[in-house]
Amino acid sequence: MKLYQNIVVLIVISAFCGDVGNLINSVWTGQEMMSQNSGLLLPGAHAIWGHVAKLVAKTLVRSASRRGKKIFKGKRPRIKGTHEDEQSRKQKDQDRANEKTCEPGWLKYKGSCYFFSKNSNTWINAERECRQKSSNLVKIDSASENIWIKRQARVSREQRWIGAREVNGQWEWVSDLTPLTFTSWDVDEPNNAKENCAHIHKIISYNWNDIKCNKRFHFIWTVIRFGIQQQLVTEAT
Repeated sequence: MKLYQNIVVLIVISAFCGDVGNLINSVWTGQEMMSQNSGLLLPGAHAIWGHVAKLVAKTLVRSASRRGKKIFKGKRPRIKGTHEDEQSRKQKDQDRANEKTCEPGWLKYKGSCYFFSKNSNTWINAERECRQKSSNLVKIDSASENIWIKRQARVSREQRWIGAREVNGQWEWVSDLTPLTFTSWDVDEPNNAKENCAHIHKIISYNWNDIKCNKRFHFIWTVIRFGIQQQLVTEAT
């Protein structure tokens, strides 16, 4: 009986300490000791020990299973370079861009920063100034953006250059050389009277008007949205 109790205590201690190797050794040691000292054991001890060994084995399996679940619980393996990771990265980049703080003196609208100059210049020189600030004369993509810009322009009551210019009979944006998809021209504008640059005209409700590029107006900058750096073109006359 003493020997049986010692074996059980050894198993319990090994299990409590989490030492799987010792626990397994305990089982085999107990079995060997029973074989060698079978005359000292109580009747039925072999059957009891066999039952204990089975319980120990089942306990080991359940314990390993629970430990495995705890280790991986809540953690989903991710493979670098997957489409999901790429989409997540792009979304985070976009969120950071939308949270970007504009420099002092600039105004923010939907993730972009705008600067309404206090000085006047020709269209080409205004664009040069923009490039020095890693910007361009403003590109207006939508009616909502245009309404916001007109509202800001009315505050200063100045006519202002925008980034549209005519090249070979086609109007395009200087920032990315794309054609105008949204426009807010005034009636009968542009009239193509050798006027190749666009500005916001305060006399005609701040709608767009084409005019000669060597005129001096205030201007509007916006940050470069697409990261495109173009060569500055020669001013049209």
